[in-house]
Amino acid sequence: MVSISGGVVFLAGQAAVLGVLVAAVLAYRRAGVALAWATVYGALLGQNADHYLLGLPGRPLGERVVALVGLDGLVFVGVEALALGTIAWVVGAGGRLAVERVRAA
Repeated sequence: MVSISGGVVFLAGQAAVLGVLVAAVLAYRRAGVALAWATVYGALLGQNADHYLLGLPGRPLGERVVALVGLDGLVFVGVEALALGTIAWVVGAGGRLAVERVRAA
């Protein structure tokens, strides 16, 4: 049996909101889900870059860069991007279908 004690998950709220809004607009404009994922990933990765490179001034630059490009952090941001990008794409594509049906009626 595997047990994990404690742990906190941080989500960059403003970056996530921006990425989700842009991804939903792209889905409304008939862009694919992969572009929605990439949009959210870019927004979240940009926030991470701001945090690690500009928000930790007391640490050496090399240490900050290593923290930014660490595999666990990049994968975590990827999982967030997959979840949020998929939700945004479904909302955007659903909005497009709803608008098309209203216009056709």
